[in-house]
Amino acid sequence: SPVLLLNASEEVLRAPRFGIRTVESKCVYGSASVDGSLCVQFGRYGQRTCEGRGQDSPGAICTLAQDCGNFTVAPASTECVELDRFRVGGAASFTAFSAHGRSYLAVANFWDGGSTETASPIIEMPPDLALAPPTWRQGVHTRGARRWRHFTVGGGDWVVVASYRENSVAYPFLDDPLNPVDVSRPLTLHTKGAAAADVFQIGGDAYVAFACFFDAERLTRDTPSLLFRISASAVAPAGAAARVEAEFPTSGARDVTH
Repeated sequence: SPVLLLNASEEVLRAPRFGIRTVESKCVYGSASVDGSLCVQFGRYGQRTCEGRGQDSPGAICTLAQDCGNFTVAPASTECVELDRFRVGGAASFTAFSAHGRSYLAVANFWDGGSTETASPIIEMPPDLALAPPTWRQGVHTRGARRWRHFTVGGGDWVVVASYRENSVAYPFLDDPLNPVDVSRPLTLHTKGAAAADVFQIGGDAYVAFACFFDAERLTRDTPSLLFRISASAVAPAGAAARVEAEFPTSGARDVTH
């Protein structure tokens, strides 16, 4: 089977981008110029940019198609589209796993150059990279994503993301090639400053361990790392329930491995 080795980098300018070009444009909105110099547009989550024929500096921020027609740098551009979704920037880690007969790569995008609130892509990997390229499947809204992990509960597939800036979350992973992560049924796992996660199975239950690095409320690294037990549940909205199985006194925990 093919092996894909990627270098995870938290420095946006050096992060792997799967062939996505470096985007530079005038710092303009509509017809009003913020300044006359070129600036890098890192592509914040949900941002839209001008694309089209005659675009000399692609990537200018826009809201409507009419905005793009006002740019002196791109007078012929009439499309205002969402940034290329197949984007890896400021990635903290990459996780490969298989589910429903397909292979996936989950990217934990930590920092997009302006915020930890960004999109972390789920990418389907082909059986042979020499014959077909990877395919973007879904972008999941994350805040300070550090690591994805895959597990099974009650015969169903799940993914969990360790989040540094908010609670970590587990999602059902569906047999749906277009939107595999069911973001409508999140299972919240209350963590503080999660830096990493790992999973293991005992019986029909899954155990998710988090290395918690920092408690932003108390402004201290002295915060316990946590072990959650996740079990199938017919009454829980997400189809599974979680409880804290153990707490471990740690200070600035960075990683956890089973």
